[in-house]
Amino acid sequence: MKRRYNKIFYICLIFCFVLTNEVPQVAEAALSNVLHKQVDEQEIRKGVTYIKDRRLTEDGWLDTHILKVDITNPYIRLDVIESRNEYNLKETTTDLVKSNGAVAGINGDFFDMSKNPTASLGMVIRDGKLISASNYVNLKENQWTTFFMDEGGMPFIDYCKVAMYFYNEDRVSFEIAGINKVTTFKKGVYLDRNAYTTTAQVDKINNTLYKIVVENDVITYISQKGETVEIPKDGYVIAIEESVAVPKINQFQIGQRVTFDLQTSIDLSKIKMALGGAGKIVDKGSVPANPGHLVSPNARNPRTALGISKDGTTVYLIAVDGRNQSLGATHGEMTSLLLGYGIYDAIHLDGGGSTTMAAKPAGKAEVTLLNKPSDGTQRKVVNGLGVFLDVPTGSLSGIRIVPKYTRVFKNTGVEMSVIGYDENLNPVNISINEIKWSTENISGKWSGNVFYPESVGTGIITAQIGDVKGRTTLTCMGTPQELKVTPEAIQLKPGESVNLKVEGLDGEGYRASIDWNKLTWKVDGVLGTVKDGKFIAGNSSGQGVLEGALGEIKVYVPVVIGEQVTAVESFESQANAEWTSYPSYVTGQVTIDSTVSYEGKKSVKMTYSFKAKPNETQAAYLQFKKPLNLKANSKAIGMWVYGDSSKDWLRGRIIDGNGSSHTINFASQIDWKGWKYVKAEIPKTAVSPISLDRIYAVTLNNTAERNNTLYIDHISTIASPEVNRNNLPSSTKIKDKYEKSLSKDPGQNTVDITVFGTTSNKNTLLDEVVQREVLAQMNNASFSIYAGSTDIKASDIKVPHMIWNSQYAVKDLNNTRIIQLSASKGGIRATNPEQWKYLQKDLQTEQPHIIIVMDKNPLSSGSFKDSMEAELFHNVLKKVREEQGKNIFVVSAEGYTTSVQVKEGVRYINLNGLWYSGQDVNLYNDFSILRFRIKDSEIYYDIQPVYPAVIVN
Repeated sequence: MKRRYNKIFYICLIFCFVLTNEVPQVAEAALSNVLHKQVDEQEIRKGVTYIKDRRLTEDGWLDTHILKVDITNPYIRLDVIESRNEYNLKETTTDLVKSNGAVAGINGDFFDMSKNPTASLGMVIRDGKLISASNYVNLKENQWTTFFMDEGGMPFIDYCKVAMYFYNEDRVSFEIAGINKVTTFKKGVYLDRNAYTTTAQVDKINNTLYKIVVENDVITYISQKGETVEIPKDGYVIAIEESVAVPKINQFQIGQRVTFDLQTSIDLSKIKMALGGAGKIVDKGSVPANPGHLVSPNARNPRTALGISKDGTTVYLIAVDGRNQSLGATHGEMTSLLLGYGIYDAIHLDGGGSTTMAAKPAGKAEVTLLNKPSDGTQRKVVNGLGVFLDVPTGSLSGIRIVPKYTRVFKNTGVEMSVIGYDENLNPVNISINEIKWSTENISGKWSGNVFYPESVGTGIITAQIGDVKGRTTLTCMGTPQELKVTPEAIQLKPGESVNLKVEGLDGEGYRASIDWNKLTWKVDGVLGTVKDGKFIAGNSSGQGVLEGALGEIKVYVPVVIGEQVTAVESFESQANAEWTSYPSYVTGQVTIDSTVSYEGKKSVKMTYSFKAKPNETQAAYLQFKKPLNLKANSKAIGMWVYGDSSKDWLRGRIIDGNGSSHTINFASQIDWKGWKYVKAEIPKTAVSPISLDRIYAVTLNNTAERNNTLYIDHISTIASPEVNRNNLPSSTKIKDKYEKSLSKDPGQNTVDITVFGTTSNKNTLLDEVVQREVLAQMNNASFSIYAGSTDIKASDIKVPHMIWNSQYAVKDLNNTRIIQLSASKGGIRATNPEQWKYLQKDLQTEQPHIIIVMDKNPLSSGSFKDSMEAELFHNVLKKVREEQGKNIFVVSAEGYTTSVQVKEGVRYINLNGLWYSGQDVNLYNDFSILRFRIKDSEIYYDIQPVYPAVIVN
């Protein structure tokens, strides 16, 4: 093959790409206004560090995953990873990392999603060999960049111009699309042994190809249409589609000399590795004025990028999650992220659903998915960039202990798994029998690799082989004070079963697992039984209670056996469905049909035509104009389908309360004729309310054009009957050491703080009477707080006070800090994101006690629209509690019940105020005041009834 470098003949081309020269902006709100940031780092191999960067920004969450690669390590190598099964075959990134023997990797270049096999758009050089390239690249203007590693191991990013020509000695030519690229073959494709040994694979894709076989620049064979030929070791094959080949093929003769002329602006003979991508989003530490091709630059999407440090010693592989709990990033935000990590030059790769990062954790041989792909599962991609560690496994250098639990109760067995690794963090096989176990600051017994702690506290577990040691910590919490069972309510069909997870809580609300068989279980035998860690429903419908007891500690779980089926849509009225498809060449229609029905007089009819497109995804959609709202607590969706044995996959899509979409499966194959009832389970991760917005038939590999018809009728939801908790016995609760019976009159040298819940929206005379009594009692305290929405006048309050007003506020009272927060719009961030900054600053105080007053209960499901924010709120308080020893109380004013929950050292107290449910009012139980009593470093609380209990003799 003849190659010329650094010389380009410019020709006029028509580009089929959508190009943009919009310049991304560095400073954007989502990155500049970071409310909380957590960065975790772990070295997975020597010289390869995985960084997870999670940020809560003003606009939401942003998850960034980074592989930081030290390429000065002589054993580290970067290379393109592609399918080892068939060239141009799409596979998941984890499979590419695994099959190529890499230790880590990220998805790579852009590609045609509708085909498999398919072709990447850019260049691939692997181990110094040009594997594939496209023609007509960057000839008009610089749009497409490539990541290069030269022979000296120096990385760089540049725009490489590429032009290719193929012609014979009579100057008769065929246009060339590229080297080893799967295309339409309307232009010739150069095929060589770097990708193929014969043309069999491309012949499967297109059976109309003619081939010109070339060895040593001489034509040795010209094939018939569709004929498979061998690719010569010292040559190549030009494959051309019939309509293009026929007019010219006779002008090429066996024995004729031909030229394949490859012209590039970069000397590829000096390149060790190359991977194509799109625009350059960081150039010499700044935003490039002309970045080249960008994809939806101003939209937030999942993004993939490759970056290089200024000194060229470090390469960064970056994946930003999006379209899920993570926002994704615009190109400007992506640039800002990269600059923040000191990246000097960067290229953006294929993003969206392709964004994927995978690696082998330290000491492990298995490949793990590190990020969260936006499609819910990994998209198959055509290539990626792999990180390789080219060094054989050495001797044992370190041991990591992985305990099954890090917190347990006394005499609970903890299995200790071990991971061995060499000096490069490669896995080293070790036997449990080789290990010598020892403990510090904790006593107990060993049975093999299982430890049974017998003393309370935190101790160190040591595993030793020869001179190599590994350590971990284990906390033993004594005996549980409260039990929790998951699920909190059992809702099953007759004969179904569910696993029971049992946890115990200590006095500070820390949890640890408890073996199910340590509890004594009681339940009505008609409802079911507990066996092998499962509750197994009986054969009859009914309701009752499951009791679990560990000594005197008891837990009660409501049980409901049976199911309710509720009709959602029977298509008897005006059509709420319309047709759509993927790709656009799939044709069909959706209509209301009165000739075939399962129930009533009508059904919905979908006809569709799938084309002969092997290894391509085709889908026909019944799209609801107005999504169907599903019954609360629905577990599944059922419907009747009149099939025609198409063998297509029948699926649906639901949208949950967070706006997230979930794919559901009705049938893996439509393998029946006539009516059949099918059911799709609703994922447990879907948050209510839930709606069904589409039903569709899909094929992944259709070899012959065909027409099919489906009828759908009587769509229904399947749910368990509602759980009745009214007569549920009370489970044993933690006896909180800070809860104490207090008098209503503060003593000397103490400070009393009283708190009452919501008082607004009064609508009865009783409400007014109760409020006057509350004021009278709270005016007897040192300080009073009116939490939640209130209409009490400040003039009626006779002591120093704080009235919640949906604004952030902070006040120090003696040795107590009081912080007021608002989550009125469904979260702290949604209400006023600046509160996060104030809170983190104000938690750093010399006061030993912190009381946080807010309108929403962070532990109550649905109070925070963003459950991750509620979890972060707790973790921030937990960290302050554990590191600084603060006493932290979160007082909320929400709902109709007053409750106390101790969670990992933080006390959560919810007050109902004047709100109560039902017509029957119990003055003693329904209205209460929270009283704190503080003396020096001591603090206690008491939930005191506003009215005394009435005892009738």
